[in-house]
Amino acid sequence: MSCITNLSFYGRLADSGDDGEGFRCKNKIFDRREEICGCLVGVLLHDNKQAVVEASRAFGNFSRDDIVRGMMVHARADEAMAMLLDTDSDNLENGIVYSVIGCFVNIAADVKWNRIFVSQEAIIMEYRVVCRLIKLLRKSGLKEMTLSSVICKVFSNLAYR
Repeated sequence: MSCITNLSFYGRLADSGDDGEGFRCKNKIFDRREEICGCLVGVLLHDNKQAVVEASRAFGNFSRDDIVRGMMVHARADEAMAMLLDTDSDNLENGIVYSVIGCFVNIAADVKWNRIFVSQEAIIMEYRVVCRLIKLLRKSGLKEMTLSSVICKVFSNLAYR
């Protein structure tokens, strides 16, 4: 999982020039992002907490791409990550919450795919992601500036839309 996370960080869509092909990926891991992300969804709810951290970090890297954000919604990965925002568990201490919120930064910026924050569907509303983020922001405050700043980035992206 760590290898995928680290290699996916360098995935960039680069302009291929005047050959008419538009944008092409120069990273082989990032190039197979849909296939890899399909496998990562199940890891989000695994018992191994470090695997969950790495899967959510990988989703954070891959979710810079619109195709992946759409795939995440269709595969319900956004819902799985919303379940990981439990402030009363050890998810806060082991980095899961921080990794999930990092991915949410990208999802929040995309009006097409940010349903986990703004949807009126009953099932999505039950996750109460915005309320959980506010609770986390209050809890972390100035003690956990890194976490607080990432939460604020999510809110900034939501407000920008």
